Amino acid sequence: MTTTPNADVRAFLVSVQTLSAGEFAQVGVAALEIGASARIAARKMAKSSAADSRALEKAVRDALEPVHDRLATLEPGSIRNAVADTLSAARAITHRVDLTAEQYDALVGPFVVVGAAVPHHPNAGRH
Repeated sequence: MTTTPNADVRAFLVSVQTLSAGEFAQVGVAALEIGASARIAARKMAKSSAADSRALEKAVRDALEPVHDRLATLEPGSIRNAVADTLSAARAITHRVDLTAEQYDALVGPFVVVGAAVPHHPNAGRH
């Protein structure tokens, strides 16, 4: 990545903007079911430069700003959790060639469950 999210990340973020509050809640539940240790290990492999990280964080926050009202209807902390989950998935999409299929699924799987636009991993059959 070179300070601008790639087309796959942009498509993912556009699809995330369409999720309902209930679908964001499903993402959170699915992330918990995958488990923190698997997700932390995967995030460690999906590292970017400081400039690229800032650009991706800004893109995620900008994409989620229009859905804050929807997220505010959920439990306290839901906006923060949605940002964190979306950012983790966006990083995984950006670095999918650096991740195993299992690591990639740990970060994007919760969004696949709700039908978000997630590109397949190079070593997996998902489309």
